[in-house]
Amino acid sequence: MPQEVREAKRRSVAENSVDFDAITYRSRAVERRDPAADARRTGAKSRAFALCLCALSATPSVAIAQSEDRDALPGTWRVPSPVAARTLVAISGAAGYGYTEAVINGRDTHHRAAGSFAIALRPTSWLSFGARFDGRFDVHSIDGVYDDGLVGEPRVNVRVAGRVAGALGLGAQFTLFAPGALAPSLIPEALSGELQAFGGYVSTDGRISLVLRAGARFDQSANSARDADRLSPSDRLSLGVNASHAILVGAAFSAKLGLIEPWAEWTWDALLTDRAPLAASPMHVTAGARLHPSASLHVHPGLLVDVSPSARASIDPGAPLVAASPRVAVMFTLGLGFPSPIAPRPAIVAARRTAAPRRPVIVAPPPVVVVTPPVPPPREEPAGLEGVVRDPRGEPVADAVVIVRRGDTVVRELRTDASGRWSLDDVEPGDYTIVVRGASGAERSAPVTARRGASRAQAEVTVETVATLGAQLRGTVRAFSGDGVPATIRVIELQQTLTAAADGTFSIAVEPRTYTVEFSHEGFQSQRRRATVRAQGVVILNIDLRPAAPRRRRR
Repeated sequence: MPQEVREAKRRSVAENSVDFDAITYRSRAVERRDPAADARRTGAKSRAFALCLCALSATPSVAIAQSEDRDALPGTWRVPSPVAARTLVAISGAAGYGYTEAVINGRDTHHRAAGSFAIALRPTSWLSFGARFDGRFDVHSIDGVYDDGLVGEPRVNVRVAGRVAGALGLGAQFTLFAPGALAPSLIPEALSGELQAFGGYVSTDGRISLVLRAGARFDQSANSARDADRLSPSDRLSLGVNASHAILVGAAFSAKLGLIEPWAEWTWDALLTDRAPLAASPMHVTAGARLHPSASLHVHPGLLVDVSPSARASIDPGAPLVAASPRVAVMFTLGLGFPSPIAPRPAIVAARRTAAPRRPVIVAPPPVVVVTPPVPPPREEPAGLEGVVRDPRGEPVADAVVIVRRGDTVVRELRTDASGRWSLDDVEPGDYTIVVRGASGAERSAPVTARRGASRAQAEVTVETVATLGAQLRGTVRAFSGDGVPATIRVIELQQTLTAAADGTFSIAVEPRTYTVEFSHEGFQSQRRRATVRAQGVVILNIDLRPAAPRRRRR
């Protein structure tokens, strides 16, 4: 055998012996590991993972309320949101202060008190109508001389919006507005219109939104400023009108963090004119926050700060009119919503995926030693509840309030979807009481027991709705002359108030019970009546209001 072959075989045997010894040493080290200690370490990791999940789920989880923009429709402030409104009627108001720096001779200051009021109606799940009135009071100081003015502007709009696929929403809005001169006034020649489209991502639970908008404005507002060249520089500064049409662009972002909703937006109205610099086109950077104290009350107070970084256009006679916003403005806002009997399309919420515990990766040693890793203890699944709310006819009840109680503690308040269903995960095992409140105000309850590791415990509750009760209070309110009186009617027990028609007729759907009904109107003495209504019954109340006694003048 050649010397080179023998040397190669010797090296191979030596190398294989070294590798085998090293592998054998590592295998024995693996064998010496304590299985009980491994199990304890794995259990500790599982418990830490469960604690992290509990900490994340401890964030206040209330039903997500919807925010109103300055048009009392879903949105941030100037940028609409491409989702359908959840309330039948919404009201939005704002009031605040704006400051403008010296722009005339360096010794001038300009202050503005501004406010707006809007109301919106949603007749269908995708169509909304609204009206808004903006008012502002400007005070100017030039070399110690003060000047002021009051301007008002009414607007009406119509919006279509809704989800088209999952979290993607699209919408469009047309707005008609008529700027006036000194309020109150209305100049038909200044009638102007806006058309804008908007869309973007709105998470299915409504917590995160990113929206873009684009549109155009047909602007004739400058026609409200007749003889503008004869106005003082301060009056031209506060007119708030444009002599050219504009392209509208903008973007907005919002995120609901528990009860707080911070948001921010950027908008730019690019004027289509070569008589004024493009940098003078109105631009706004706005940020604010809203508070959602309760999903059932639909009350959203908020605060915003608006900054206008636009350059200042010339306000000299003969220069084109360009709207000049305050450099900085602070506004307090308040949104109110009234629930709708039209159930919105239920959001499709993706089921939370539970990640399986990662198994340790073990490199298998040579066949000489077989290592069996310890089996981690099974993970305990949390308990869950679900149910459906129906009326006595067996039909599902949408938008019913479901309160989950454990003893005297309210665990969660939910609302049913369009099919009358509700569900709640991650609850502690035990006995619960499900309280359901229908649209009629009637409450029904049912006990249910949640068990760990089992499927969701089922609870089916039947609650009366106004439609199934069939009971009514109706009648006519008249003066002694026989004429109908549009009186204010208040049902004391329901804390419900309505106004009779012009001919004095009224009708109220109620559940069977005894009520105290108060009738009042300016110039008449108030009256109260007691009425007992039975199921499927109608009680007629015909009221004659006495004229109020004339007040005696003091001598």
